[in-house]
Amino acid sequence: MGGAGRIIISSDGSTWVDSASKTSRHLWGVAYRANQFVAVGGAGTILTSPNGSTWNGQITKAGDTLYAAAGSSNEVVAVGNSGAIVSSTDGAQWTRHVRGINSNLLGITVTTNQVLAAGNFGLILSSPQNVEWTNHPSETTNKLWGIANGANQVVAVGSRGTIVTSPDGDHWTVRPSGTTNDILAVAYAQNQFAAVGGSGTVVTSTSGTSWTHRIVGTGATLWSIAFGNNLFVAAGTNGTILSSPDAINWTQRASGTNVLYGVTSSGGQFVEVG
Repeated sequence: MGGAGRIIISSDGSTWVDSASKTSRHLWGVAYRANQFVAVGGAGTILTSPNGSTWNGQITKAGDTLYAAAGSSNEVVAVGNSGAIVSSTDGAQWTRHVRGINSNLLGITVTTNQVLAAGNFGLILSSPQNVEWTNHPSETTNKLWGIANGANQVVAVGSRGTIVTSPDGDHWTVRPSGTTNDILAVAYAQNQFAAVGGSGTVVTSTSGTSWTHRIVGTGATLWSIAFGNNLFVAAGTNGTILSSPDAINWTQRASGTNVLYGVTSSGGQFVEVG
């Protein structure tokens, strides 16, 4: 079973069930904020749900594919193809922000005082109010697939094992990851960063500067990672789902689907999309 527009949900990270998504387009990312899940995907697709089970389509005025979303207490922001940036305070009404760049934006995170997006050619943008965006030299030209923040540190990950870190989103330093596999997503929880990627790559770090490779027992590409209910969950190709209480010891779970690109958690509910 599988196909574009697939959504599956789980309350424990172990047992997964289908959720009707109301789209046949690929869903690339999903986020949770203010009691609402937001899934984004092809041709500007945005779906919202209060519980992960019932979904509604939203009109975004953005025809570009949206790859990632992140939420704060005030709004949710999604990014995608050709520098697309859209935001909403309620999940229903969306505003498109004109940035004047053509590079794809693939990852996004929200800190206490700014929004940060990452993408092709090492691109990193920041905005304090999601209005005026500033481009920051990231010290790499490799594609940056994911970005996360925690413990006063921002970490962006990308192609060929790229990891760059910054204390403020402005000044960036390249860090050794110990792998040449693509690193596609990163999350922060339990006082550590956990990043996942190609060929079953999982690396972890308490500081963001020194990284340890973890054995997970799969060669599947892992596209995303999230934390909730005291559990890390990673998702990827062939419907691969892995869960771990500590990002060190991982257990493979059955999903009943094909490719899963995004995962998030409300704390009590996991949602994965593909």
